[in-house]
Amino acid sequence: MGLSKSLGSQLCLCTNDFVPTRLFGVFAHPVTPSTTQTSLVEVLQEARGLLARPDNDFAWSSWEGAEDALREVDRLITRIQAGDMPKRLDLEVLFAPTGPVQEVSLSSGWGQEFLKLAEKFDSAIEKV
Repeated sequence: MGLSKSLGSQLCLCTNDFVPTRLFGVFAHPVTPSTTQTSLVEVLQEARGLLARPDNDFAWSSWEGAEDALREVDRLITRIQAGDMPKRLDLEVLFAPTGPVQEVSLSSGWGQEFLKLAEKFDSAIEKV
């Protein structure tokens, strides 16, 4: 591992993963994501992939469109990766029945994929 030029960040050369760090005095300590954080990020990334599909219909969701949905999901991913866990409710509402991800899934033809993803989310969020 080597320090990047950005103060307070560390780059893992073996995987090209960006790992945020916290500075305490002169020393930088990497923030190692927990298994729960990693699981939540994986679920959100999978949801992002589904929401980014070109023919999605956002009419019944709370989002204006794909850009709005992706911006919200990206913001949550970034916070979790930085060690700043969002409120549980902010995550749960996305995957709730009649929540925005389910609404997009049903109107866009990937409802079954959503159900599998929601199960993964439920499993990950239980550990928070």
